[in-house]
Amino acid sequence: MEKSVTILQIYLHHPQQDSGIFRDIPQCLHHDDTNLLFGRGHDAHLKFRLPGISRQHMCLEPYLEKGNVSLGFCLKILSKNSKVWVNGFSLKYLQQVPLTDVSQIMFAGIQMVIHIEAAFPGKSLLATFISAAHL
Repeated sequence: MEKSVTILQIYLHHPQQDSGIFRDIPQCLHHDDTNLLFGRGHDAHLKFRLPGISRQHMCLEPYLEKGNVSLGFCLKILSKNSKVWVNGFSLKYLQQVPLTDVSQIMFAGIQMVIHIEAAFPGKSLLATFISAAHL
């Protein structure tokens, strides 16, 4: 039986993005159904080169609701010293919120938009396409 693929499209913007702060972020990332870690640490899947970012800043926790083939995602804050705004609401350390189909996230001067697309047959559970673009 084939598994489904959930597509995340992540758009990033920061006023100093031309200085290489997104240099270590891949343009495409195929990932399993484990947490997707954002930060500046060596174990981060999306690694930012900014001093205001914690080594483990936040993560996307995938989940599957009963009767649904698409993954849903909660954004969980892992940084004790930073606030993150999701769709205008402020989150602090260890708080989490489910993401909508299109979510706007702001942290450490970074604007991030995440689009979650419907699943289709495939071999992995998560594919992420990342763009450092002007929003």
